[in-house]
Amino acid sequence: MLRGVPLRVGLAAVADDRDTMALVAIGNPRVRLDVAARLLAEGGLCDPGRFATVVHPLAWVSHRATLGRGCQLMAGALVNADAWLGDHVVLNLGASVSHDCRLDEGVTLGPGARMAGGASAARGADIGMGAMILPGVAVGEGAVVGAGAVVTRAVPAGVTVAGVPARILSGHA
Repeated sequence: MLRGVPLRVGLAAVADDRDTMALVAIGNPRVRLDVAARLLAEGGLCDPGRFATVVHPLAWVSHRATLGRGCQLMAGALVNADAWLGDHVVLNLGASVSHDCRLDEGVTLGPGARMAGGASAARGADIGMGAMILPGVAVGEGAVVGAGAVVTRAVPAGVTVAGVPARILSGHA
C-alpha cells in the first residue's frame, strides 16, 4: 500500500486483475521499454490503455502539453506549452522540458536535466543529471548524455556524450 493505493508487483499482478493499471517503474530506458512491450505482447497481459501516467503533485504540466501513457513525472518536473512526451517517458526530480520539445517513448531525463525550446530526444535516450540540451538540438535514439553535459549540436543514435560542450565518448558517429 502506498498512500492508500494498493500496489501489486510483477507481470502476474497485471494478468490476474484486468482492472489493475500498470506502471513500468524501471530506470533504464531500454529495459523499461522491453518490459512494457512484454506486457503488451505476452498473451495480452496489458492493453495500452492500462498504462498509468503519474504526475507528482509538485510537478507542473502545461494544459497545452501532451503526455503519453505510462509517463512518470517526479516532484519539481516542468513540462511547458506544446511539448510532447511519448509513452513511458520519465522526468526525474526538477527536470524540465521547454516549449515545443519532443521526447519519444522511453526517454529519461535525470534529476535537474533541462531541454530548451524545440529540442528533441529519440526513443530510449537517457539524459543524465543536470545535463542541458540547447534549443532545437536533437538527441538520437538510445543515446546517453552524461551528467552535467551541455549538448550544443545533434547527438547521433547509440552514442554516449559528455562534457562542456558535449563530445562523443563511445559508440559510432
